[in-house]
Amino acid sequence: MGRVQTAAELYIATGEQKYLDYILANWNSCVRSIGNCGWYLARIGKMLEPQEQYREQVTAFREALKTYSESLNRQSMETPYGVPYRPSIWGAGWDIESFGYRHYFLVKEYPEIFSGDQVFNALNFILGCHPGINQRSFAGGSGTQSTIVGYGLN
Repeated sequence: MGRVQTAAELYIATGEQKYLDYILANWNSCVRSIGNCGWYLARIGKMLEPQEQYREQVTAFREALKTYSESLNRQSMETPYGVPYRPSIWGAGWDIESFGYRHYFLVKEYPEIFSGDQVFNALNFILGCHPGINQRSFAGGSGTQSTIVGYGLN
């Protein structure tokens, strides 16, 4: 799906039809894996909405987004952090960083479907504003209890 993401960025930047054609050729696959593709196709979906010839694609995309949003909401309720969090290893804060970043694009384009609270919950988690005794921030120099030596990349 990396090529579709690249085509999406190029279409947004240039408006060239060849990029949109590539996206549309892969649209159904992207809709089926909305959790991976939705965030970067959200802007494309909004661009296509007013155009009658894309009604079928836009409708399928919106329905997949609604299902995805419901899933995210359920997963977010499973944790005290207000975001989906199922770490595969200890300290997988980068998953929450990535979620917050990607979720922003969904909220920006489809605020009627996605909650902005989850973007701020992700940020709060990274800054150490979460339940429990460990209030350490993942970002060195900021947060509730800043770590002098970060995790190596922040």
